[in-house]
Amino acid sequence: MLSTESSSNWTMMDTGGRGLFALNPVARDRLVDLSLPTKLDTRFAHLLIQRFHGVFASTVKFEISGSRIRLRFRADPLNFIAAASDSLAHHIMVEGRALFNPRGLASVMLPWDCCHQARFLLRNVRDRVDDAEIAVDEADLRVSYVDYTEQGARLTVQLPPITHGRTAGLHLSISRSAVPADGFCDIGAAEFSAELE
Repeated sequence: MLSTESSSNWTMMDTGGRGLFALNPVARDRLVDLSLPTKLDTRFAHLLIQRFHGVFASTVKFEISGSRIRLRFRADPLNFIAAASDSLAHHIMVEGRALFNPRGLASVMLPWDCCHQARFLLRNVRDRVDDAEIAVDEADLRVSYVDYTEQGARLTVQLPPITHGRTAGLHLSISRSAVPADGFCDIGAAEFSAELE
């Protein structure tokens, strides 16, 4: 639900019990009114493709494996990052990166309310992030899989459905030891996927 607070670059969104977060308005205009119709099916997938493919430097595609169809949506995470403070919103706009705050907290708006899985590339982390804490709606989650590469930590999390009427926000917390003392770590890549009926 949108509040009345806004600036030229960011709009505050009420995320229920988790507080207010600022969101890039380009993403907001495309995401706020996009919710699951009655089921996650190929018709909905085509809606996502029409709406997102090529927007935000994104790709949307189907993958078929046996009888299962998976929808994968990859986009620049800068368009989905949210900020809980004016100072972080300022840093995000100046740096042009989907930044964590100095305490290792980041929030992302999910592109639709029934993503089954999210994958993130966490860049410039200085310690392991296996114990990262994740919250979606009212569910507290754990990392499903993490892989450490030269580019950073590739983190995967399985997501619950979002409760009706709640904002599709994911809140990620990594340990203070993983946050560089001389700068920021960020989400360098993001992928959201869902199994289709």
